[in-house]
Amino acid sequence: MKYLTVALICFALLFACKKSDTPQPFLATNCPFVENPDAMQGAVSTEESEIRTECSNNLLTSKSEITQNLIGEWKLVGYGAGWVPSTSMPCSEFTFTASNLVVNFHNSWVDTTINYTWSVEEDQNTGHFYLDTEPSLITGFQINNFCKEFMYFDYKPLDGDLQIYQKQ
Repeated sequence: MKYLTVALICFALLFACKKSDTPQPFLATNCPFVENPDAMQGAVSTEESEIRTECSNNLLTSKSEITQNLIGEWKLVGYGAGWVPSTSMPCSEFTFTASNLVVNFHNSWVDTTINYTWSVEEDQNTGHFYLDTEPSLITGFQINNFCKEFMYFDYKPLDGDLQIYQKQ
């Protein structure tokens, strides 16, 4: 009888200490992301258009100037979606050192931190500069406009995204 009582107490404690049935999501990054389709963050704002225009008129013009300027922390501050403007702006942060790039990215589908080696390269056909990484950044995610305070890529005309990063 004594063993039965001990077994029942252990059994009751086991169920009393049961964890929540709701699984908690694993977050690889500290990037806060909140899905809010009503905010229409995928639509390009007037401010984002002005940043692109100002940056396009004041592009950094040499590989060494761009490379020096990239070192530091950058945060996604502007976003436009090619297909669905109700898509929420992802959380994205880049940290550049002289040879390493750490990307924290979090949206509805992806939550990741990835380490890259990087360099700035010149497109021999156009003379424009772009960020080259190893391994390669996601297709359609190639930064190719560099200013003192901002860097961005804009593939909206090809149904891709616009992402504007600001140096912190």
